[in-house]
Amino acid sequence: MAYRRRVGEDTELEAAVEALYDVFVQPLPDVMGYCDHCDDASYEAALHGPVRGLAPDLVEKYAWDAIHHTGNEDDFRHFVPRLLELGTTAQAPLLDLAVPLGCLTQAGWSTWPTREQDAVIRVLVAFWDRALADHPGRVDVEDVLLGLASAFGDLTSLQEAWAADERLSARRHLRDLVFRLAPSLAHGLPSSNPWWVRMADGVPADLALQAWLQTVPVHDALVAAAEATGAAERDGFELAARIALDPTGVDEASLDVGHERWLAVERLQRDLAAPGRLPADVQQAGGPVRRSRTTVEETAAARWARPGTWRWRRRR
Repeated sequence: MAYRRRVGEDTELEAAVEALYDVFVQPLPDVMGYCDHCDDASYEAALHGPVRGLAPDLVEKYAWDAIHHTGNEDDFRHFVPRLLELGTTAQAPLLDLAVPLGCLTQAGWSTWPTREQDAVIRVLVAFWDRALADHPGRVDVEDVLLGLASAFGDLTSLQEAWAADERLSARRHLRDLVFRLAPSLAHGLPSSNPWWVRMADGVPADLALQAWLQTVPVHDALVAAAEATGAAERDGFELAARIALDPTGVDEASLDVGHERWLAVERLQRDLAAPGRLPADVQQAGGPVRRSRTTVEETAAARWARPGTWRWRRRR
């Protein structure tokens, strides 16, 4: 089955999420099984409320408990709309999308009725499209890929569409991912993110992603971005293209520069995801901060010009 990027209006993700509630109408039993050593009847009873109105913190707890701790595979289908709504619209920042997407696999979603499968695919593809459309954005692209790898078992179609995506935002995300994984690419190391899974063919998903980043389409996309963008970003795209083409042939100093540039963008992502936590160099005196997309990109570029602002650190 191919999972291709859906091009649509800005409301596509919201419409796709709304469709989930129309498609998934799986009722719950009067009482779901749960661990009475860890929880009590009030937790199980709270999950019987209207699914659309379930509190984010309750949904987050269920996401970690689903199937192996609370309820079974059929019960999980009842919660799919709320889980994916909160996981894709950032209403519950602590809800790691990889968790419910991993549960999809446990629940055997590939055997569900076609209507249900299509509804899930529509949400995930719309979410991925929105993630690529927003740079630096509020979500971590590697984390999104991790979740999609867990759900789909293959990222080939999404990766091919990404390499062909001519939006500058999509190519900025591609550049950032190359910078983020530059040490791993150069030294043949697995990702430091411990949540990567194996693909359907048994290959570790992080290693499959690294192999794809070193392909000609990725290199060509980065070169095209370098040719199309302004001077402030051109050297970054050119460096990313060099790393993608031959990571072992790039000197350590350049790898460090690339990785620090990704750290600058990562910090901006955290600032966007946490209102009120804004860096001093984008504060505006005398009133609330309102940052345009241009300001965000200019800030990242300015930080890139200050090597050493953030030192090397391992990912979680």
